[in-house]
Amino acid sequence: MSYKTMLSNLGMSIGSKKVGLLLIVFALVLLLTLTFVKAGLDAQSIALCDAFEEDMESCPAHNSNTSWFLTGAFGL
Repeated sequence: MSYKTMLSNLGMSIGSKKVGLLLIVFALVLLLTLTFVKAGLDAQSIALCDAFEEDMESCPAHNSNTSWFLTGAFGL
């Protein structure tokens, strides 16, 4: 059953162009959100590195996998 059939059963009609436009807007909002999250994490990493400036091995920012998760989210 397609989305048009489901929506027409509900009394709604939506075109392919509107669905495409909604998907593009959703993707842009998601990209903007991910960008702000990445910028916030980068700022935290800089602050942590400044606090642990004596040894890079003891810096929690360099031992975190968070950047890999964000890279995967951007990829998806």
